[in-house]
Amino acid sequence: MQKMKLVFIAGPYRSDTRFGTEKNVRNAEEVAIEVAKSGACPVCPHSNTRPYFEDIQNDEFWLQATREILRRCDAVIFVSGWKQSEGSLAEYEEAKRIGLPTFLHIRELKEWMDEHKQD
Repeated sequence: MQKMKLVFIAGPYRSDTRFGTEKNVRNAEEVAIEVAKSGACPVCPHSNTRPYFEDIQNDEFWLQATREILRRCDAVIFVSGWKQSEGSLAEYEEAKRIGLPTFLHIRELKEWMDEHKQD
């Protein structure tokens, strides 16, 4: 049986307002839906840590936690606006450091998945 690919969704989470944060979560979820449609399992930390979790731990905890989740994935796809996000920039650097494939568009991810069906 073929192993399902886990694809980490990286993009802005925090914002100056709760509404802005919710918009960022929803943008990430839209990409997660496309990842699922492509046949991979989306790993969307935005959904796991919606604003309801903000008071449970500090920012550094969540930044470290999401990088740990990233390390366990097969690839990373970046949501629009990721370059303006401290967390996403750190996730990009970590993905590059450990050699994870990174993608900016769902089309690129789909092509990679087609090439790696047997992996």
